[in-house]
Amino acid sequence: MLTQILQNSEKGRGNRWLKIQLPGEGLLDHEPGTVVGLSMQHGAGTLRHAYTVSRVDAVGRTLEFLYRVIPDGRMTPHLAALRPGGELTLAGRGGHPIPAEVDTQPGGVVLVSTGTGIGPIYGFSQAALAAGFSLPIKLFAGFREEADTCLGEELQALAGRYPHFEWHFSLSRPGPAWQGLRGRVSESMPAMLGPVRDLHFHLVGNGDMVVELYKVLLQVGLKDERVTSEIYFNYQENSDPGKIEALASQFKF
Repeated sequence: MLTQILQNSEKGRGNRWLKIQLPGEGLLDHEPGTVVGLSMQHGAGTLRHAYTVSRVDAVGRTLEFLYRVIPDGRMTPHLAALRPGGELTLAGRGGHPIPAEVDTQPGGVVLVSTGTGIGPIYGFSQAALAAGFSLPIKLFAGFREEADTCLGEELQALAGRYPHFEWHFSLSRPGPAWQGLRGRVSESMPAMLGPVRDLHFHLVGNGDMVVELYKVLLQVGLKDERVTSEIYFNYQENSDPGKIEALASQFKF
């Protein structure tokens, strides 16, 4: 399916926000967390990659994505150069949409991301809250430096509108003036939570964070169905058992 680019703009250092318009009529049934294939013509060839949907306008038939530009990457430098009015081909659909993953019976939802993983958990939060989701939502996003952060204004707008939504950024390399959380998000987050017994965690991003936190939460006592995830890279992560034990001790069950 040939789609038209409506927006392709910078969103934090090294990241871009892509919005595409799908042709046709009827409601889109994509959701944040859906994975689709995007392809573009480059020279005599075609570049293809899978991207996770961040936000959906079902009526307006638009999909939005937060993606990282890899300077020596095969596709993203060329994708970043496309302007509104350009075309991309959309094909296939997979992944695990976040609304289908999140348990509907917990006492609250905790969303955790690294890097561009913030895109779909922001999109889920916005859509769920607008639809009347009444459970408390806490969103934690980990970045390296302050320049890497993105979507802060959008998250603040959500928090101002919905008192049961809160968000926190954590930097692994914070500057002296940084006022947010400090350290890796999996290490700074426990102090911001009470008992986790009745919570659902959804994790998106670097496999180091996802696998580590998944193991930690199961060791703390959460059931497997209360910890869902999507790994963007580092699929071969191997966690240190001692580190898992130490981090688990920081959580209250």
